[in-house]
Amino acid sequence: MSTTILKRGRDKEMQGIINLDTILQGPGLIPPHLKRFMDLNIDVDEAAMVTLTKNNMQGFFTTIGTGRNCPPAIKDAFDLEVKGFRLYDHGPVDPHRIYEKIAIFGNITEWEILGIRGHTALEKAPTQSTGESTQVAMLYPKLVLRTNQVGNQLFEVTNPATPDSKAKPPKVTHIRMYRYIGSVPPKSLDDYKPIGVAKRGLFASQIDPTSPDPEKKFFSYTYAKYEFKDGTMSIPSQVVVTEVMYMVVE
Repeated sequence: MSTTILKRGRDKEMQGIINLDTILQGPGLIPPHLKRFMDLNIDVDEAAMVTLTKNNMQGFFTTIGTGRNCPPAIKDAFDLEVKGFRLYDHGPVDPHRIYEKIAIFGNITEWEILGIRGHTALEKAPTQSTGESTQVAMLYPKLVLRTNQVGNQLFEVTNPATPDSKAKPPKVTHIRMYRYIGSVPPKSLDDYKPIGVAKRGLFASQIDPTSPDPEKKFFSYTYAKYEFKDGTMSIPSQVVVTEVMYMVVE
């Protein structure tokens, strides 16, 4: 393998871990003063491991960037950091699944920055057997919160391919809605409950106007899925997170 290819690979790995750390340490939504990694169901130790790995890699990368006189041991140490983090994240023993959590709880901007495709709205369907070597984007809904009021949240559901139309895509029979409400983020998609079907591109999500605990803030996590004529389901839309508005009790 040429030195140029190795350099490009290390450049890519370095930028990737920087991007990951920047996203995780950014401002959170729940509540706003917390870190983004908490929204993504990533714990403090896992976020700290990302930062530690980034710092270690940067130390080696700076030396590697000095040129041909860089000791081979420094390059090997950089490569070992990369391998070690891969094993930490998705290795065969006790994987932490940081990227998988971002695929479930993150947004499309984060997926694009980190190059995450699997289990997200960016995933591609297998190549169609039409004689052409093309890929067709997997069909999935786009979900947007229009209004948030006491006891009610109104969502708009559209097909990203035809954003100005309220009609369901061909072969789609229903747009299924799912929601989780809590003072802490859900741990997985299993925590969500079905709450109904969107009609003509809209869904009114009804919520008990009385807070279960006035001393805490509660947030709703909502996503949509297409149900096709053959009974199969699409991948989820992005999860929309918003604070639940409750009645003020004097």
